[in-house]
Amino acid sequence: MNVPVKLSYARLVLSECRAFVRGRQRRTQAQIIEEYGDWRVNLQQPVLAVHPDGRLERTRVGDVRARNWRRIVEGLGELGVTGGTVLEVGGGDGTNIRGLRESEPRINWIACDLVPRNRAVVQCDATKLPFDEGSLDAVITYNALEQMPREVSYQAMKEIARVSRAGVVSVEPDYERGRWPQKLAMIRKDYIRDIVAPATAAGLELVRREWTIGGNPMNRPSLFIFRKSPLVGSLRTT
Repeated sequence: MNVPVKLSYARLVLSECRAFVRGRQRRTQAQIIEEYGDWRVNLQQPVLAVHPDGRLERTRVGDVRARNWRRIVEGLGELGVTGGTVLEVGGGDGTNIRGLRESEPRINWIACDLVPRNRAVVQCDATKLPFDEGSLDAVITYNALEQMPREVSYQAMKEIARVSRAGVVSVEPDYERGRWPQKLAMIRKDYIRDIVAPATAAGLELVRREWTIGGNPMNRPSLFIFRKSPLVGSLRTT
């Protein structure tokens, strides 16, 4: 790791330590809406990216996203989804589905968000998805579940499991397996500690969990692949 990268990482850790001293930050849904209401993804912005092996480098947001888009498509393939319709929950300004359409044009990519920042993104609450049971081939999330208060993430996962036929592929910060700076960020932000617990509670089976590339070393992400249990739908109809 060269000196500029070390300095950038040190500044990030220091900022988290200062925030921790100020106290834990509990984020309500209203605060999340206010924070992300006008936010846009800038694919040209340089960031300090962390690789699965822990290596840090300066790169563009677009390069980070592109690598993770490929991993999402591969994850969907593991679930047997190579076509049909896939929903992104927490689609924001539609950056991900635009990139995913280029990565895998055979899939019909759609997106929804509580605060859509693009006309192509449907406005809806993740806890009340406007889709019929099993009407979508799969669902993806990208740094979306971490933004939800813990109780909301459980409700959202139940809805995701309801509308998905095959399962879920998620790229989310994985604080449970992170180093102490990531765990510190987790404590301060009071995000959900792990998406595995709400997914399991919703009847989803964890197929794979591995590090992927992240555009912020303090939010070191994992790729999660969940398969929907055949019993989930049948239990609701009995």
